[in-house]
Amino acid sequence: LPKICFAEVAGVKLNLGNLPIPMRERIVLGRYEAAELQMCRQILTKDDPVVEIGSGIGLLGIFATKRLGIEIYFCVEANEETVAMLVANHELNSVKPRVLVGALSQCDTPVELRVTEEFWTNTLLPDPQQPVTKTLTVQGYRLPTLLRKIDFLPTGLIIDVEGAERCLLSETIPDSVRKMIIELHPKLTGVMTSFAVLNHLMNQGFNVLATRDDSYALARTEEWPGMKEEVGRFSYVR
Repeated sequence: LPKICFAEVAGVKLNLGNLPIPMRERIVLGRYEAAELQMCRQILTKDDPVVEIGSGIGLLGIFATKRLGIEIYFCVEANEETVAMLVANHELNSVKPRVLVGALSQCDTPVELRVTEEFWTNTLLPDPQQPVTKTLTVQGYRLPTLLRKIDFLPTGLIIDVEGAERCLLSETIPDSVRKMIIELHPKLTGVMTSFAVLNHLMNQGFNVLATRDDSYALARTEEWPGMKEEVGRFSYVR
């Protein structure tokens, strides 16, 4: 694994660069973002403009663009170092990224990002299981502020923000958003907060179409009849 510099996941080339060996192993074995990739295949179409908050190294955005034919896809990522990897991976796949550096937060103020050895565990919340290598001050945005910075109305919204999804409890999801993929983090937020976030989304008209691990695919009530059969082709719970 130390000698492997590149990997291909779901038809997307990824530069493994200086990633730690455990991260390389997870990516090479196809375990990175496996649930989210499956849900993207099932609920997104080429006509969906998508915003992804917590884009990591860009796998989902490149997959959606290259494999699903989505033309409008916007990435949001808090760590500038991770953004550099995201941009490099887009270039490797001949895709031009649209990306904003920032973090989903409860307020439109700078926040402290706890950076860990593995980029996918960077978080705004204390996590005693993940040693912090450094902290970065990044701009925080409430969801409506963040979406106002984008020049289109998304129909798809993907959120994976290592516990910061609790901020959604005080937000209303815009009517334009018809489909969501969200990863919850009960080990960081507590189980009751994760349930509260999911219930808050369901109270805004979203139905849970599928769940795998701690990731959920949701759609507004009006989208449900036409999607139920398609999504039902894969396991609801793993």
